[in-house]
Amino acid sequence: MIRRKTLVGGAVLGVTLFGALTIAGIMGAVSSPRQPTPVKPAKDNGTMAATQAELEQALIRPADLPKPFASASKATIRRLPPAESCAALLDPTSLVRQAAQKMPQVEATDQASTHLDGPAQLTQLLTTFAGNGAEAALRELREVGKTCKQFGAVLDDGTPVQVSAAPVRDDVNGYTIKLTLTGGGRITSGYVTLGRVGQVLSVLREIGSVDAVAAIDPVKLVDLTLSRLTQPR
Repeated sequence: MIRRKTLVGGAVLGVTLFGALTIAGIMGAVSSPRQPTPVKPAKDNGTMAATQAELEQALIRPADLPKPFASASKATIRRLPPAESCAALLDPTSLVRQAAQKMPQVEATDQASTHLDGPAQLTQLLTTFAGNGAEAALRELREVGKTCKQFGAVLDDGTPVQVSAAPVRDDVNGYTIKLTLTGGGRITSGYVTLGRVGQVLSVLREIGSVDAVAAIDPVKLVDLTLSRLTQPR
């Protein structure tokens, strides 16, 4: 009889312990949920940032241009007052500054620029932004291009012109508008081309005769420039 009670008591105790452990396990699972395995971000080959020295190495060079530009050299630019609104499209530095003022959270960390004289004038500004600033700046500048159809501006040499602008390229990492400039007794042509790779934004302005401007593909020129920043270092 005693043995039977012992067996029954042991069985009850076993069931009780099993139940207690099961409940403890469930409560432990509730109180300490399993942490999900972090998802590794997809590799993005376009996330590079560039220092000023690297930007300077990537700028347009005379050797990148057709033969008439081969002897082009840096010109001394007469600094004009910061352009306002649409007129900033003719001045890459003012254009980027204007975008930055509208987006105080966007921080430019490094810049490099060049100006080449030849059959057409080319001015390029490369800017590295912190975080996703280059993408945000490109969106802002794209809106400027879409808004500015007709406006007055002043060229580097002080010639006042009336400008007509029309978009000819619009994609996720680039935007190009074609310019027609009337002033100084002549009609000239040009392009403003925006391009982005990672945290770097390029603004290229080209102005010259219709034939000189037609001899250069601004999109290919910007792509060539930015490709130097993606090459192994």
